[in-house]
Amino acid sequence: MKNLFLIVFGLSLSGLSLAANWDTQTIDSRVQTLLGQMTLEEKAGQLSQYAMETKILAEMVKSEPFELATKGKVGSILYLKGAKACNEFQRQVPDKSRLELLILFGLDVIHGYRTVYPIPLGLASSWDPELAASCARMAGVECSSEGIRWTFSPMVDIARDDRWGRITEGNGEDPFLGGILAAAWVRGNQGTNLADPSITVILKSSRLGRFRRNLPTLGPFGLSAKVEWSQLLQGKRQRVGNALV
Repeated sequence: MKNLFLIVFGLSLSGLSLAANWDTQTIDSRVQTLLGQMTLEEKAGQLSQYAMETKILAEMVKSEPFELATKGKVGSILYLKGAKACNEFQRQVPDKSRLELLILFGLDVIHGYRTVYPIPLGLASSWDPELAASCARMAGVECSSEGIRWTFSPMVDIARDDRWGRITEGNGEDPFLGGILAAAWVRGNQGTNLADPSITVILKSSRLGRFRRNLPTLGPFGLSAKVEWSQLLQGKRQRVGNALV
């Protein structure tokens, strides 16, 4: 059943209503019931993801992702923005699909959505986790109001080479500060529970290779176990642990 984590994740955010007064047992029971009704093809479909930009609605409903979604062969879609487009998807797809499953919409929301804030590296220079959490909270509210419930942020790598372009998405080179700020971003985006206006986050990148110095973006490099644990993995554990408290 652990292999169905992504299916449950997607269904719990899109196809199931997570009322604030539901307990874990009730949610688990509804998920298991729904999984029991799904064919193997439909389960695999929940793991399929398409990327598409906002189109004219008349064209969007004729697109391949839309057609596959009505057959239960797509679980999530990236880069579709705007309440009108997302709502049209969510209105038509359940009516045409066997189990009336909704779609999970995801987007890279790095430093704001409609309201734009300083990049994470800039906010990190404030040494103010509550400021970062406030920016993330507003981004979560704005995204969820348009149907986007999933983002790929914060970027949790400890970057020590400024030639790597994604360094702007991180919180700098210090593991301690990076851990505190990453947890703040998660708290802000997700809110206190999924019944709040919120978006679920996925900590992204998390590659030890971003720690390299004076080397190309890709390629072999040396890293001791001591440095790996004390400056990389320990900070990443802190990010996850603090965000879940």
